[in-house]
Amino acid sequence: MTPSDQPLVEIDRLTVGFPSTEGWIHAVSGVSLAVARGETLALVGESGCGKTLTALSILRLVPPPGQILSGSIRFDGREITTLAEAEMRLVRGARIGLVFQEPLTALNPVLTIGWQIEETLRVHRMTTPDPRARALALLAEVAVDDPARRIDEYAHQLSGGLRQRALIAMALACRPALLIADEPTTALDVTVQAEILNLLMRLKVKHGLALLLITHDLGVVAQTADRVAVMHAGRIVEEAPVRTLFRTPQHPYTVGLLREAARRVTR
Repeated sequence: MTPSDQPLVEIDRLTVGFPSTEGWIHAVSGVSLAVARGETLALVGESGCGKTLTALSILRLVPPPGQILSGSIRFDGREITTLAEAEMRLVRGARIGLVFQEPLTALNPVLTIGWQIEETLRVHRMTTPDPRARALALLAEVAVDDPARRIDEYAHQLSGGLRQRALIAMALACRPALLIADEPTTALDVTVQAEILNLLMRLKVKHGLALLLITHDLGVVAQTADRVAVMHAGRIVEEAPVRTLFRTPQHPYTVGLLREAARRVTR
């Protein structure tokens, strides 16, 4: 595991299920993963394979009536699955940041961007003499143009790329150790996609973050990841360093994903 041998987050045989009239349906089944500080792990697979649900499990945000049925999730040496909710709130959003797939729905439409960043600081009791100045600094750090103007704007006044940058600023507000980015470039044009990915990589290096990148796009994986875990039908079917996986994929599903990605490039 690179660059640190000690995992920051370690998932061991995680199973997540939803109840049905015939018993539990396993949406995530026996998943094991680890991410080290300073490392980018890409969790890749088609829509509906369980990627997002795995990430939400780390945050203990599995949507009801779903439940974590078995397995272990350790973050910085602590078992997440057994923490009291009050303790979990100190981890969620503070030690672990989340960049959502749809920034327009993740941001509150009736509150300014600046207010939402400041509220993140207040909720997690981050001591700062001037929350607005901290919000301005965060917007500048994520390369929002004219942060002094943007801080008082609403989500609908921003482009898709600026909304995503604002979400990243909120995720970084409490200086997390782990950043989970769930399809962070969905619905953005190619140029903005590249800018957001480059931004995430710069921030990872600057802050020594562990980055869990959830995506269906192998092009994104090739540009950003240190290691790749391929997910299919709720299970991890292959995991390898990114270059190894692209050169010598082992699982037929991985081979199929790479072939389909190559076909899209040549069209």
